[in-house]
Amino acid sequence: MSCAALGEHVDLGAGETKTLCIRAEIGPIGPQYTFECRESDRDYVLHLFRYDPVERTLAMMAELADRLEAKGLDVSSERAKVARFRAEPRQGGRDLFFRARVAKRRLFLREPDLEPVERLLFVKRRPFKPSHNYSTCFDAPFRPGGGIYRVQFPRQDGCLDTDEAALTELFDSRQGIARNPMADFAAEHVYFGYRASEDGYYHIMAMDADGDNLRPLTDGPFHDYWPCPLPDGGLAFITTRCACRALCWRPQAATLFRMETDGTRIEPLSLANLTEWSPSVMRDGRIIWMRWEYLDKGADFGHTLWAIRPDGSHPELVFGNDIIQPNGYANGREVPGTNEICCTLVSHFGDLNGPIALCDIDQGRFNPDAIASITPEVPWPGASPFEECFRDPVPIARDYILCAHAPRDRFGLYVIDRYGNRELLYFDPAISSMCPTPFREVKPPPVLAPMPKADDETGEFILADVYRGLGPEVPRGSVKYIRVAEEVRSNLDLMSNGEYRDDHPNFMEWYASPVDCVNGPHGWPTYVAKASHGMVPVEPDGSARFAAPAGRTLYFQALDKDFNELQRMRSVVQLQPGERRSCIGCHENRKMAPPNHSELLANEPQPLQVAPWEGEPFSYERVVQPVLDKHCVCCHDLDHPKGIDFTGALDPERIPASYKTLITMGLVHYLDCGWNSGGFEKRAPMTFGALKSKFWEVLDAGHKDATLARDDMQRIKTWIDLN
Repeated sequence: MSCAALGEHVDLGAGETKTLCIRAEIGPIGPQYTFECRESDRDYVLHLFRYDPVERTLAMMAELADRLEAKGLDVSSERAKVARFRAEPRQGGRDLFFRARVAKRRLFLREPDLEPVERLLFVKRRPFKPSHNYSTCFDAPFRPGGGIYRVQFPRQDGCLDTDEAALTELFDSRQGIARNPMADFAAEHVYFGYRASEDGYYHIMAMDADGDNLRPLTDGPFHDYWPCPLPDGGLAFITTRCACRALCWRPQAATLFRMETDGTRIEPLSLANLTEWSPSVMRDGRIIWMRWEYLDKGADFGHTLWAIRPDGSHPELVFGNDIIQPNGYANGREVPGTNEICCTLVSHFGDLNGPIALCDIDQGRFNPDAIASITPEVPWPGASPFEECFRDPVPIARDYILCAHAPRDRFGLYVIDRYGNRELLYFDPAISSMCPTPFREVKPPPVLAPMPKADDETGEFILADVYRGLGPEVPRGSVKYIRVAEEVRSNLDLMSNGEYRDDHPNFMEWYASPVDCVNGPHGWPTYVAKASHGMVPVEPDGSARFAAPAGRTLYFQALDKDFNELQRMRSVVQLQPGERRSCIGCHENRKMAPPNHSELLANEPQPLQVAPWEGEPFSYERVVQPVLDKHCVCCHDLDHPKGIDFTGALDPERIPASYKTLITMGLVHYLDCGWNSGGFEKRAPMTFGALKSKFWEVLDAGHKDATLARDDMQRIKTWIDLN
């Protein structure tokens, strides 16, 4: 045990006890100290705290008084109370703590910045308890009841009076479940998701602010929920209308769509292949939401914050793609007066519960130090908590956040601040209260002009300089091509009753690669179908302008003259028909100024160079096996003395012998896509794929004088670099 205060290491044997006298540090809740410990070659950190609840309460009350006084409030009586309480003997214990706590609460509720919570919209329902954060519609127990409510708090002598709360039921869920109510910017209409029965679907409902004129906006064999009113008068929402399987485990995927508020013109905004959550509108008029991706990264994680324009153009990362813990950032919303995003840090498992945090975007989009939990008693989740946790944060001012909190097993409505204060607003002991939002008219963010509608099946990309961000490992002149690749969607089966299949076999059995049967020293290869849509040459200055398919989930690969992948974009990008997108470089800092390449815009975008076997999901047996048959199987067959069998003979699982040989013997290199295998950090260029494959090391060394034609070489390297 390392104890810096003593300036020495302390060794303890099994069952041994030693008493240490150390000078404590001053911590946020009282005296504290941290020890660095080692046990059986395992390192860990031990944090010790001494908590004095009365002193903690009085210290927080004094700090709160300072802040409110700076806003012009008279806090002299509260300061006098702090002094009186501190003068009392601590034998008062529980009674003293209670009186101090009530005084601090009254002071807190005098805060003028709490004006937005005087009238709230929220839902009553039982907590979802799904196995995964994306399986609520699939396996969360159906527990009906509750409804949509409005609660109003009067002010008495400038203080919010929660004891006199006026509660109004707007919608009775009866034997169904309502979720995620949201009012429009004028506070004239309320939208929410509703599932009337266990065998039914969530559909978006609308009603007037007083609960009248109830009407469904959607129908059909889809789950529609999480409505988000838009500044242009439309409505974003989450839905299974993408009609694809989540590329993980068994459920359907649900992604971001939009429609008009009469239920017409339903169209996708996100083209993702994995489930998404929690849309809300940013100050600049874009939609921020939590999306899920782990392109050629370890399974489980990658629920990060993104923003998109309301016409579905220009989705881009807001925060978190290279950070493996926490698993996700739910209900992201901007904090007024800052460049922070408030969110719940969530697990890949269970519901969207956890600690509430502030992510300071100014510290970097990939910087874990930018994450500050303001409810630190709730650990960053590996498994979702169902009690002693928070959810549904809505920043109402720079320092104050409206949220739902479950001190035990039921959620109530709370206001918390960034300094550790938290106060209950409303609690129903019979059923949880969640998803609170201010129920008042607000000025909408600006309406972003939509792209002109286009009938094209393509859009275009403009790359200013591929070398920006690649690093010194890739000298100028090395990158000769950009390959446009696709993460291919797994479409749902349409059943004879008009519904879509909502469950599937063990997920490892229907992946595009047989990871349940074959893996090797590099771990799992990709379990997702991929496609190559072709290549485009890169100019000597690193620039390129090219057309690419719209309506697909795309990513890029930088290739050298021999079609080896130098670097991979392990995230995704999409195009709406006719959309033009640009980037400065490859993994570059977004704050870099782009080079001036006005000549790029003067020329037409180049079409992709597409081989006959490209443009559709890649098939190993159709594309790669013929090359091995032509060049390899004359020597490398079932009888090869080292077991290097490159024939296409199928085993009982219909896996080619050559595929098993290449993977299990580690002859081709790929990034590990297995559970908890990590790999979220930016990967250095030229450290994976064909360049690191033993197969090519042997061929490049002149093995048996084998020479592959350009197309043959491209087929195998494309397969390797699609992972």
